[in-house]
Amino acid sequence: MDIANTLRKIAKSDYYQMIYSTRDAGFRIFENNIDLNFLQVFFLNYVIFYHNLYTDIALGEVSDLVLKDIIYEDAYTYYKNKGKPKETFNSNKLKNDLNSDTWVFKNSKKRVN
Repeated sequence: MDIANTLRKIAKSDYYQMIYSTRDAGFRIFENNIDLNFLQVFFLNYVIFYHNLYTDIALGEVSDLVLKDIIYEDAYTYYKNKGKPKETFNSNKLKNDLNSDTWVFKNSKKRVN
């Protein structure tokens, strides 16, 4: 089994999301607070990734349909990080676009220097 997918699945779980969201109350994911190893950093990166995704779902910025597939999760995060926060992400359109010959993410305006 792929370690990245396993860590991703564990980080997405309600248990670790709850621990991460209550970190200010003193709950910790790891016993050590410093000198994290590579796998701990990798796992923590996915915990934060899913925390941000669940936050966007709770705020209504994206539908929970984005959680249906890893590709949708990554595509939404890529889309969000490219500076398009005012537009609503439509995971149904993404699904349709993935099955067509169109580009999902493209610039709408050409820049002229």
